[in-house]
Amino acid sequence: GVDLVLEPVQKLRAWRFLCELPYGPVMWTLEDNKRVIRQLHKLKFNSIHYSIWPAHPFVHYEIEGIAKRTSDTLQRDILRLGPDTPGYESLKDFGDPMLPPWLAGKTAYTDRLAAGQGHLHAIMDEADAHEMNSSLGFQPLEFPVEFAPLLEDPTRHSIQLGSLTCAEQADLMNPKHRKVFHAVMEAHLETWSRCDEFLILLPEH
Repeated sequence: GVDLVLEPVQKLRAWRFLCELPYGPVMWTLEDNKRVIRQLHKLKFNSIHYSIWPAHPFVHYEIEGIAKRTSDTLQRDILRLGPDTPGYESLKDFGDPMLPPWLAGKTAYTDRLAAGQGHLHAIMDEADAHEMNSSLGFQPLEFPVEFAPLLEDPTRHSIQLGSLTCAEQADLMNPKHRKVFHAVMEAHLETWSRCDEFLILLPEH
């Protein structure tokens, strides 16, 4: 005779997609991502978080004549894959060196950018179909190395992602840094305006 509805205390129950690691979702196919989203929906998750990194091919911007040209997904790690690699039969479709399936055969920056944005939009489409909240996290204080000349005192050592990124070491409020920061912020907010929320992440190192 009990008629009872229990609502979860945690209103947003999120799962993170994308990363910079070869054993994570960045290496999944679109169908892999869709299958996980459908299962998360059954398990009463109602939010998907997308974590993108400065080197990822998911956003493009140009600042003072310098265009973003970095489009890496695995921290510049070169993962060789040959017949003697454990699990080769299951992994061989990733290519040699290994790349995410959605980047297979793509070497030009423009092709990688189009593939990355198309892949992420398709994942978001699946989440939207299940009426899931979406949030996107990015790092506006860390930049692909091609933008180092625009900073007052850029890092010259590897801070993360191989040697693909740099950050400002001078006063963060200096005009040069603020200009690059604003351009990166605007590019992410405009490119991924379909998201419900944005999370501003700090450099790991």
